[in-house]
Amino acid sequence: MKKRKQLLVTASVVFVVLVGIAPLHAQDANIGPCELDFGDVAVGDTATLRLTIASNDWQSSLQIDSIQIIDDPASVFEITNIDPDSFPIYLGGEQTVRVDVTFAPSVSDTFNGVLLINSNDHDEPEIEVTLAGQGFETDEPTPGELIDETIAFFDMSVDDGMLYGRRYGWFARLRLCFMRKMLVIADEFIAQDRINAACFILKRAYKRCDEAPWPPDFVVGEAVSDLAGMIDEVRASLGCD
Repeated sequence: MKKRKQLLVTASVVFVVLVGIAPLHAQDANIGPCELDFGDVAVGDTATLRLTIASNDWQSSLQIDSIQIIDDPASVFEITNIDPDSFPIYLGGEQTVRVDVTFAPSVSDTFNGVLLINSNDHDEPEIEVTLAGQGFETDEPTPGELIDETIAFFDMSVDDGMLYGRRYGWFARLRLCFMRKMLVIADEFIAQDRINAACFILKRAYKRCDEAPWPPDFVVGEAVSDLAGMIDEVRASLGCD
């Protein structure tokens, strides 16, 4: 299971210049580059490219009837900034409309699609913009792997005397037990895909080893700051607040 929050934005702009139909005359369309290539994007991440549509006819209005993505069986491409109910869109001489297309690969594979623009352009009422992108898997550890590493680190640190319960005697042992139990419960929630519950437990576990004055830590020792960092890394991998 992977849940990452990275947003990969590629600063590429494609200009598509169309010509509207004037009442008494028609002109040819001037079409710019018609391809959006997202390149390599990690599975779980996203990439966004922007396409700009402009009219080069000062005497008439360009009417855009629809902009939609077709030939995308995996549904990995999406228009993210235009409401489908906003059509038709009318553009005068200096007006433009921006179309943001997002690529979110679901598996490691090559993906293709088409952005179809329908307008009142005289020669080319349908403009096709090719969409392409490659998804790839990363070696980034999953949240389940991270929490398992955290529990193993906890146990090793206790055995090495680098982590122990706060205070003395049975009270210290009880706090050490509570701390480990929270990590184990979080591990079970992650395995069950109960992300909110795992985040809830991990937040409380972090607060019991963050060396802040309140609430008091359950564990202390040389390894406590490393433990807190590892718990925070698990939380980040889950997208916890």
